[in-house]
Amino acid sequence: MNRQKKHVDALVIGCGVAGMTAAEIIGKEGYSVHVLASGYGCTQMSSGTIDVLGRYQGEEVVDLEAKLDGFIRENPRHIYALAGKEKVIQALTEFAVESASHIVEYKGEPRRNTRIFTPLGTVKNTCLVQYTMSLNNPSELTGKKVLVVAIPGLSGYAPNLFTEGLRRRNVKARMVRVNVPVKTTFQLARFFDLEAEGIITHLKEAGAAGFDYVAMPPVLGLRRTRSILKMLEEDFEAHFFEIPSFPPSVPGQRLHFLLEEKCEQAGVKVEMGKNVTGVKIKNGYLREVEVDKEKITPSVGVVATGWMLKSILRIKGLPFQVNESLNVEKNGERVENLFLALSSVSYENMIGLGAAITSGYLAGINALKYLREGRG
Repeated sequence: MNRQKKHVDALVIGCGVAGMTAAEIIGKEGYSVHVLASGYGCTQMSSGTIDVLGRYQGEEVVDLEAKLDGFIRENPRHIYALAGKEKVIQALTEFAVESASHIVEYKGEPRRNTRIFTPLGTVKNTCLVQYTMSLNNPSELTGKKVLVVAIPGLSGYAPNLFTEGLRRRNVKARMVRVNVPVKTTFQLARFFDLEAEGIITHLKEAGAAGFDYVAMPPVLGLRRTRSILKMLEEDFEAHFFEIPSFPPSVPGQRLHFLLEEKCEQAGVKVEMGKNVTGVKIKNGYLREVEVDKEKITPSVGVVATGWMLKSILRIKGLPFQVNESLNVEKNGERVENLFLALSSVSYENMIGLGAAITSGYLAGINALKYLREGRG
């Protein structure tokens, strides 16, 4: 039986941070882009913070730009080295700037780290955070009155430890228990989206008033976060912020929605539940991709399947050696129109979502360059 064939300018395999970043870069330039994925990727399995290089050589990193120089020299095969420091910073800058007009905005300075409290009340360095977490840092909260909202039975965070951690940093923290009829952060975030007024009533009954700041678990909605945060701050005349949680997390899901929204606006087609079963590489070019009962002939391909490419996926005909331009190599021969954007490019030092954004950015601009030059 003959399989159906169709052509696209760019085919991206994988819908995590790297794949969606690459797809959006290509799509917003007017090319037809198709993203295929068997599932939703691992984005929601993150905390939603964009970690780039929090610690290096046993020390906390504050001046990220300066420390990247040394890290790149010592790790020449890492994605940061393959991209170069300026492209790393450019990728992060574009991500942060573009997020401002979408479902969730990211705050921070791509050249410097910021410090935030973790779910356990310790402090870590990160680069970019969702705006709902931007007040969750020691310099902002020291000496302030902070109410920590604890929801009995809610998984993913530890309000007792968080409160103790604040107190160790000279924050006037107090914890209050608020009973709501949900037990997971995702359920509560959906509840906020649908019935924020009901949650506000519960908070008022628990005495969540008279504080400078109110610390919440990361549950302030999945899609209505801006309006929910505004409503809370107007009702209580206090600043609200979210505490990071252990994955899977609501901020991680919001990040996926952000990437999905950006791709949609760029005209990118995203299809879930698709299994790539084989590829055809001939004379140094990707010629064909088999997807279930369909064959796709892309002008350029991007593989962004993360760690699963080596650990789980078995795609017939697809090698995963990579050269310094992120081109795939098969038997030592460069595949001109196939690029990788995945964690194996970073080897053992993945670092976090900063590496995923960088690898997607670099693969995207290289694929875009290939399309513009009309090679092959």
